[in-house]
Amino acid sequence: AHRRNEEALRETQRVNENLVRLVSERTRDCETASRQAQAASHAKSEFLANMSHEIRTPLNGIVASADLLLRRPDLPPPAAEHARLISESGDLLMNLLGDILDFSKIEAGQLALEVRPFELRPTLADTSALCATRAAEGKVALEWAVAPELAKYFEGDSYRLRQVLLNLISNAIKFTPAGGRVQLSVTPSGASAQSELVRFEVRDNGIGMDAAALGRIFERFMQADSSTTRRYGGTGLGLSISSRLVQMMGGQLAVESEPGKGSVFHFSIPLRATQTAPAPAGAPATAESRLQIRVLVAEDNPVN
Repeated sequence: AHRRNEEALRETQRVNENLVRLVSERTRDCETASRQAQAASHAKSEFLANMSHEIRTPLNGIVASADLLLRRPDLPPPAAEHARLISESGDLLMNLLGDILDFSKIEAGQLALEVRPFELRPTLADTSALCATRAAEGKVALEWAVAPELAKYFEGDSYRLRQVLLNLISNAIKFTPAGGRVQLSVTPSGASAQSELVRFEVRDNGIGMDAAALGRIFERFMQADSSTTRRYGGTGLGLSISSRLVQMMGGQLAVESEPGKGSVFHFSIPLRATQTAPAPAGAPATAESRLQIRVLVAEDNPVN
């Protein structure tokens, strides 16, 4: 009985040693695989960043040349149409490169948000101005409004905030028929000890979406329906990137929509109000450099 107990004990020790060895080997394998995955992800990000830069450089030259051609008053109409197509195609490629690069950075965990003072209302005005031409071409009314009680200056990443809003507004304009309306509204949504919750809402009265489309709208490379890519264009990356950026800012991008009744995309993010004005982009204007002119502004929209 004593020998049997000793043999059982030795067998148990051998089993334990084998288990320890197997666990150690699996741990080393997992660490090796993790290092290889990290190296592959880093290499992919570096490759995309380098390729993005290399492609953007000649692409900027193509777009700039096409824009210069379009400024010539003596350009024949057929040539002007070709130059316009080159310019528009170049802009689409530039946007696609930006989306792919941002998506890669987010996936690799290499995209960081900046925290610096910015002025809210000029940021929204610039964002709307960038979409104004597309809205006018589509005969879509574009409006924006900020609650007067919101602070003038906040701290956050105004560049990424504007990127999200640009994507939402551009999509709203794209899916809104002529005569429709796109509205951007910014309102307070609560406060905490150190920051204020600010709600951003983009509303349109476009084609809307059904429940199936709503369930997958924030997935990467997904469109509202199978015909969206052919009819409206796009890669299906914009909303996925916007959703991830909003999460990084401390919010959640959500949507409410019905077919034929439009969509409402909204999110609330914490922003800390500050008295610090953002640093000027250039030298301050002097009295001599300002143009002393009178301007008459006419606007038929009471909201504006």
